[in-house]
Amino acid sequence: MWRLSIIPVILFMSFIEILPAQDNYEFGPSIRVNDDPAGTHGHNTTQRSVACRGDTAYAVWRDDRYGNSIWWNSRVFFSKSTDAGNTWSPNLMISQDLDTLWAFQPHLALDASGDIYAAYSTVSNNDNDRDIYFTKSTSGGTSFTPPIMVNDSAVVKPQTNCACAVDSSGSYVYVVWQDLRNPQYDEDIYLARSTDGGASFLPAVRVNDDFDTTRQWFPVIACNNSGQYVYVAWQDFRDIGYGANVYFTRSTDYGQTFAVNYCVNDTTTTGVSKQGNPSIYYKNDIIYLAWRDERDGYCIYFNKSTNGGVSFSEDVRVPDDSNAYGQDPSITADDSGNVCIAWYDFRNFTSTGYDIYFSYSNDGGVTFKADVLVNDSVGIISAWDMRPAVAVNQDGAVFVIWDSDRNDAGGQNNDIYFAKGTVSGIEEKKWLAVNNNSVNVYPNPFSMQTVIRLQMTNGRSQIKIYDVSGCLVRILSINQSNNQIRWDGRNDYGMVVPDGIYFCTVNFPGKRVTKKIVKIK
Repeated sequence: MWRLSIIPVILFMSFIEILPAQDNYEFGPSIRVNDDPAGTHGHNTTQRSVACRGDTAYAVWRDDRYGNSIWWNSRVFFSKSTDAGNTWSPNLMISQDLDTLWAFQPHLALDASGDIYAAYSTVSNNDNDRDIYFTKSTSGGTSFTPPIMVNDSAVVKPQTNCACAVDSSGSYVYVVWQDLRNPQYDEDIYLARSTDGGASFLPAVRVNDDFDTTRQWFPVIACNNSGQYVYVAWQDFRDIGYGANVYFTRSTDYGQTFAVNYCVNDTTTTGVSKQGNPSIYYKNDIIYLAWRDERDGYCIYFNKSTNGGVSFSEDVRVPDDSNAYGQDPSITADDSGNVCIAWYDFRNFTSTGYDIYFSYSNDGGVTFKADVLVNDSVGIISAWDMRPAVAVNQDGAVFVIWDSDRNDAGGQNNDIYFAKGTVSGIEEKKWLAVNNNSVNVYPNPFSMQTVIRLQMTNGRSQIKIYDVSGCLVRILSINQSNNQIRWDGRNDYGMVVPDGIYFCTVNFPGKRVTKKIVKIK
């Protein structure tokens, strides 16, 4: 039986204003990130061109502002925003400054302390000499280490399409790429790991287990918090007669060996339909995958593994519009299991060109909300907004970055754009923080679990959750060294509470703070 509280219900209701719930994201204006003149040089993003930590967003991209008639003259640039993307720092070149080297396809990762890791591909003036490089910053992006080569191939063969991942401590760094070193001249997937935070890389290992008779493209990578478990997915052509498929494997020994490869998508025996360009993300023991899928036109599909990559569940179509024509997805997830996916889409090609679309799931990927347009399109005719990357912070703010040719009528010079998305759900009048003590809840509304985050000046606090009748439902404890805790929607007896309105209260010195929480199906 739930315990009764002596706190009258009127205490809550007098401070709360409930408005109709919309329960989807809205995106703000598109903000240009690159600081060279708009529409004058080429810039391109990748599916991991953005990362975030709180309201600080980090971005990397290919940039040819120093270019000339030599086509391989681009570099990799970096910028960051400390105000949730409203303004961006002066752009910083982080690749080699060489007129005979084209640096492109950068991927970005952060460790738990906020150190920044970037891998990228290069092409020299010998087009067959393509290598993978790595750099990092321990200064929040003020400076980066001199780039080092990751791949160990002694012959002049192309290594390209790289991706990187890092464990929470920053000790284990993994870089994966598409490699043509083998004599059959079909691309394989290779991985190199660093056990010293990226200061050096060990010899590369082959990830795919076929007999090198087919192509493997576009690898992506994630790892768990300790770095022991490494997850790799890619586009694979080994299933002759069924088009391309999304393949997956995992390592349980810090990237030294990999398990048997297997196909994730469930169309391998249903006819020819290509699946590819995967995006992967790991969060709280769940592996999330999204990819481009041609089974019903060009579309975006999703799947996840809840058993460490031993198997995946059923494929889920993401866009809700039958006219959707999706490409190049980017996927992320937050602490509560909300899944966020961005992609570029041709559905309105004749009027607005290519657009960036976004969808999210608050039930772990079982269903997805209505598609939301990310880029602003008013007054912009037939612009090509392409290659998005998405990140989400602990408060549920979504950061999307992409490249767009909206400033160049000739369509040759893309700029880098950013937009922030926030949930437009139930609103409430916020309590004023006292002595920097405040309470934030995300997601809200929630269906499975939500995170209650406190900003405390000192000490330990107890969170009490009540229902609308004043009954005490749950007591949670939190301290200053670990200022957030999950509520799984259960009471103190382990029973799932009904959907509805709840209130969490925290007693700070001299002040009680109350936040409304809404549990939905």
